[in-house]
Amino acid sequence: MISFNAKKDEKTKKFLSQIKDLKNTLNTFSSPCNILFPENLENNIKIIEKVLQKHNLLYKVFYAHKCNKSLAIVKEASLLNVNIDVANIYELRRALISGFTGDRIEATGPKNKEFLILAIEQNVTINVDNLSELNTILELNKKNINILLRISSFFENYAVERITRFGMSYEDILEALDIICRNKFLNLLGFSFHVDTVKNSEKVTAMKNALKLTTKTIEMGLSPKVIDIGGGFKVNYIDSEDEWNSSITELKQSFLSLNSLTWNNDTFGMNIKNNTLAGTLNIYNFYNKDKEAEDLDLFLSTPIEDYQNQTVAEILTDNMITIYVEPGKALLDNLGVTISKVNFVKKIKDDLVVGLDMRRNDLVMVESEVFLDPIVVSESEKLKEKVGVYFVGNLCLEGDLIYKRKIFIDQIPKEGDLVVFINTAGYFMDFNYLDNSKTPVTNKVAAVEKNNSFVFYMDEVYNPITSKE
Repeated sequence: MISFNAKKDEKTKKFLSQIKDLKNTLNTFSSPCNILFPENLENNIKIIEKVLQKHNLLYKVFYAHKCNKSLAIVKEASLLNVNIDVANIYELRRALISGFTGDRIEATGPKNKEFLILAIEQNVTINVDNLSELNTILELNKKNINILLRISSFFENYAVERITRFGMSYEDILEALDIICRNKFLNLLGFSFHVDTVKNSEKVTAMKNALKLTTKTIEMGLSPKVIDIGGGFKVNYIDSEDEWNSSITELKQSFLSLNSLTWNNDTFGMNIKNNTLAGTLNIYNFYNKDKEAEDLDLFLSTPIEDYQNQTVAEILTDNMITIYVEPGKALLDNLGVTISKVNFVKKIKDDLVVGLDMRRNDLVMVESEVFLDPIVVSESEKLKEKVGVYFVGNLCLEGDLIYKRKIFIDQIPKEGDLVVFINTAGYFMDFNYLDNSKTPVTNKVAAVEKNNSFVFYMDEVYNPITSKE
């Protein structure tokens, strides 16, 4: 029997222990409903900062707003020792109305003219993606503006495996530097990269490129002082390594048997040839054995041969270079849960199907299956043995499956019962939100702990100061 029990922090455990008492309150919100714990943000920031401080670095931490649309989280962040990374004009507007000033904002991602105009007006640091963007900045602006140049193509001796569509080639970087030299109001802070991988070796390779370009730029008479390494830091979502490994093994084995554990024998990208599995299981690794922010620590501790085997951190500190980091899901770890009501339970052939009042897009990032088992909140009789069920959505589409795999539960829910999905704040709860079938926007509600219970505030009216009084 496969099982993917989610790791839970103390606040989540406390919320779950009280959820039956809170059911009447939760029923006043639409289904699904995203419950957020903004107060957890501060601790997650401190975890990242502790590693940066351990290496005596000059640093700035930017919360990557794109991984959650919550205004409450942005408001909470504005009162803490953190900056914000915005990827479009809407995120920039949200940051500004939530208390962030331009000196604490970095504009990343592809940018249209409206986005650039507002960023320039508010003295936001602009992480330039391409030459066209840089030329637009020249047309719009004649005052001092801080910019970073995003690296895409890397030096021949320092090539990375994955091609990225973001950033500039080496040739375009040189042209951009020439433009900057001729336009003194463009203040080059330095270079940035974001490598779409968890491999430390790839991130170190990208750092080598940024360091080489920094040296070259200094030789040109400029004064770069920042290297932005992006985000992509690991999070551990699963309670047990043994459970994760054994369940993945059992899942694979089921593909070859008549007792499939997936809807219509979905194999998550694997192929079956001559009764043998081939290919790779196309899922995110939800279990991470590293300690919190250990991958960042490893990156900063890695020696680089070209610099007398100094570590990345030592090179940065010796050259007075400030490191920018842009964590998203790492700052949102244990910051929220998603709750859905049950619409129905029915039997199809030999399988039980539980229909939820939500859609697959309410709990997915891009097309990735979320390998975290939900919790059923019901007064139904406990079963002697767990039974596998399929959770499906409320859209009139065959593909609207909350999970393509069976979930094993010890209670059969009834209409109106609740199903709780754990640790969904980082990307899962709203990154793929679509307004299809005129479905209303999913409620976001901030939950604040008071007097040993929880008080709820709608996301847009949450105030990080008065809500805690």
